Amino acid sequence: MLDKNIRLGSFIRIVHETVLEANEESLISKDNFTWTTKKKIINMLLSYVAAVEGIDDLTLNLYANPELENYSYPEISYIVSGERNFDSSIVRNLKKINSETVINSFKENLSRVEKGFPKEKVVNKIHILVNKSILIESKKYKFKSILKRLNECKENNFIDLYIATYFYYVLVVVPNKLVDQSAAEKLNYMTLKMKKCIDSDEFYESHHRHHDVYFDKENRRIRVKRTESFVSYFLIPGSPYSTSFHRAISFLTQEGRDRFKVLQFIINGIDYMENVKITPEEVITDRLKYKAKISLKDIPLAYKYDVKIVSESVEEFPIYELKFTLVSPSKHLKVSATIHSDDKDDFSNKWKVVGNFFTPFLKELIKKGDIKNIVEIPNHYSLECFEWLPAGVGYHLRVRPKDGFWEDCLR
Repeated sequence: MLDKNIRLGSFIRIVHETVLEANEESLISKDNFTWTTKKKIINMLLSYVAAVEGIDDLTLNLYANPELENYSYPEISYIVSGERNFDSSIVRNLKKINSETVINSFKENLSRVEKGFPKEKVVNKIHILVNKSILIESKKYKFKSILKRLNECKENNFIDLYIATYFYYVLVVVPNKLVDQSAAEKLNYMTLKMKKCIDSDEFYESHHRHHDVYFDKENRRIRVKRTESFVSYFLIPGSPYSTSFHRAISFLTQEGRDRFKVLQFIINGIDYMENVKITPEEVITDRLKYKAKISLKDIPLAYKYDVKIVSESVEEFPIYELKFTLVSPSKHLKVSATIHSDDKDDFSNKWKVVGNFFTPFLKELIKKGDIKNIVEIPNHYSLECFEWLPAGVGYHLRVRPKDGFWEDCLR
């Protein structure tokens, strides 16, 4: 079995996300570019299929003009998500034609693509993907021979031929469908969604967030230094193939947002702090309407990402509360906090950290011993889960006065 990301739906996602990144960088015009949506992408690719000499009349009549967009939703969604295979009649017809004829036809069409289309970036992303692929059943999918050919194209900078060859491979040779739907029907929605993420490497191998808490008694402030560390196959597991990182942090007050800052942003040992951009935003409809959007672009592609983000914020007395929700499944999740005592009257020792994971499986995980809650170390709190957790699960922490010290802490 091949890496589940080597399929037609993933190819469409790679092209789509690369085009969106190019749009953000103003490399191409949204007004006249024809690859800006998944629908436009798949219809343009189908027009290449229709242009192959010897293709059947039905495919020719339906897809020769991509502007008609005859291939539409919801079928496109099924292909991208891996719920269905591509049209078997088109695949059968392509198999009847010499593969080199088909690939060369694709290449000729790609050579005429609009100026500014980020073909090199598409190739770079695919190349990382195919060279990290775990391969079983190699004879069935002939992956070794196709990988050798793709590597030769990359070495010689044959960009159009590379994309044409890969497009043929994911369209004609390998299946697009990720899961057996008959088996999937027996799974609940959350389990099925998590399985899809795991199959396509869209998960965190580990995710740890540590909070160092410092008290400023005179100004009635809590300074919090957060250190987030995670390992994953994609920078944002829920948005694979992207070379950008983005996240929005929410605050109750404008002052809290304005005091927020990022201190370190390290990816695979390299600090990108100079390239990090923080943009203030406001969402009137949210309770926490003040946002700080963190963004980082043009991150080099890698087989795996080891990320460390250190940030700092200033919070109000008397309670500091943090809530974090996973956007993708995590194999190992840990949250910890340390209250630092740096004052003479031992003010910090009058506070404590409480919290827990929020998940429908909490009791079962605790019973099995998969969740460990460590509170015996003075002024330190740690919560750790050693079992898979799906997207939507997370944790909340609260720093508050210990019982009997509320009056002292609020004076």
